[in-house]
Amino acid sequence: MRQFQNSVGLTPPKRYFHIQRFQSVLDQIVSGEQIRWVNVALKNGYYDQSHLIHEFRESTGVTPPEYRPVAPDRKNHMLPG
Repeated sequence: MRQFQNSVGLTPPKRYFHIQRFQSVLDQIVSGEQIRWVNVALKNGYYDQSHLIHEFRESTGVTPPEYRPVAPDRKNHMLPG
């Protein structure tokens, strides 16, 4: 665990994978393609759509469909709501 923390800067590894999964969801949001949230959830390792929505809201304060990035190349920055 210490080696992981020294290499990645996060602990535990579960947190790192949570961030990776979240970034993948953001990539799909900014892709401009039509989104089926159940497919996004399952593709990214969430148990189901409600699990995705719960974790997304916990991280951002909004649901995935409500998320509005500032620009596609700034997916981690959300427009004020």
